[in-house]
Amino acid sequence: MPTQKWTPPDAVDRQSIIAESRHVLASPKLDISRREDLFEIESAGMPWDIGVEVFEPSQQEVAIGPDGRHIGVLLLHGGGHDGRSMAPVAEHLSSYYGYRVVTLTYPGHLYLLDESRDWPGETIEADGSVRTPLWAKQEPVAPDEYTVVTFRGDENFHSSYGTVVFAEAKPGTRFYLRMAAWPMAYEEAIKQLCGRYFPDDQYTIYMHGHSTGGPIIHMMLQRVRNVGGLLGAETSPFGCIMREMVPDNWDQPFNRLTIRTWRDLARYRGTEEGVSLYTRLPKVMEEILDDWAAATRLPGMKAQHIIQFGVQDSLARSAVVIAEHLKLDSAATAQLVDRYTSYTRPLTASEGFTLPPLLYGIAAGSRDHTPERYDNVLLPWLRRHRPDTRHHLVKYGAGVHKYWKLEQELPYGILPSVAKIWATAIETGYFDLSS
Repeated sequence: MPTQKWTPPDAVDRQSIIAESRHVLASPKLDISRREDLFEIESAGMPWDIGVEVFEPSQQEVAIGPDGRHIGVLLLHGGGHDGRSMAPVAEHLSSYYGYRVVTLTYPGHLYLLDESRDWPGETIEADGSVRTPLWAKQEPVAPDEYTVVTFRGDENFHSSYGTVVFAEAKPGTRFYLRMAAWPMAYEEAIKQLCGRYFPDDQYTIYMHGHSTGGPIIHMMLQRVRNVGGLLGAETSPFGCIMREMVPDNWDQPFNRLTIRTWRDLARYRGTEEGVSLYTRLPKVMEEILDDWAAATRLPGMKAQHIIQFGVQDSLARSAVVIAEHLKLDSAATAQLVDRYTSYTRPLTASEGFTLPPLLYGIAAGSRDHTPERYDNVLLPWLRRHRPDTRHHLVKYGAGVHKYWKLEQELPYGILPSVAKIWATAIETGYFDLSS
């Protein structure tokens, strides 16, 4: 593995995190601007409305890295959310470090019909209809385009997730085509975003995906020329690795959209509460339901499982559906299938690609991102399959999956400590492959 001037710590204990947080938050802040930008792309012969927010210093130029280029950071949220959830991270990176930061909302997750971007109603309405993506402002999904399906899986899956609700797109509908096309639309959206806000002759881009955003960001690390590397914190890896790390049965057809419910809050709260949950379960459930009532303004839907968990059959099938829609010949269809199935793994040197450095981080109170899964699966996988790729894991002695969440003595969770390590990695050459 290449060597570098600075090596991130293997672990940061809670007291060090508290001290770092106090130091950073007492530091001067830059005035920053925040603006929403909307643009349209075309992918698979269909229009897609894309929404981003841009954070940057308002009275001085964007910070410059050791390579002489401006520092740009792309943030992608987790499943069921939108770009607004990453605003605390974006504001911190821009105001304390002077970076240009762009937060992307998954295509279809941005509510374009209201300036607040708050989704109206419930994810599951009283009449049985469910919330569906708004991939293009003028193209809502009609209730007759899907069937509502429930799923419990095996005992382990049911214990972890409860009953899962899907909107299953009906073949022949526009919804069905969109559910087959979104992986390619995500790729095209991120490529165009990077070209618009991080020109490759001016910027080096560092990418971060929270939770489900991780596998989507991983698939883009080698598909945008000026990417410097991965900034990880509670960041799920490539789908092929995640499939080994989390053996949950998400082998669903590509046309099943997950509709989120209060259960998605409960499965994290249980881990975060620990043993105290058993003595205060009624109160915790009231808190969960109150939190869910406030969370319904967020998208509350998720299609990304087939990339997140490396469901190759579903990706291949969705590629074939799009190939048929575009009337591609057999050779072009095979190329599209290869393109889709490659989203779950690193591209190889024989394919002409280098995987940039990876910097991971996990919180002490994380439900899914556990030391055992990283030490026993992710790190050995990288050493075995990508020994030439610089990678490192930082274990934080505090925090939860939403790593900027307030906790005792940490008003912004472990974010200040995480961001400081990211900034040091950028400034001292961790991402410089020539070092």
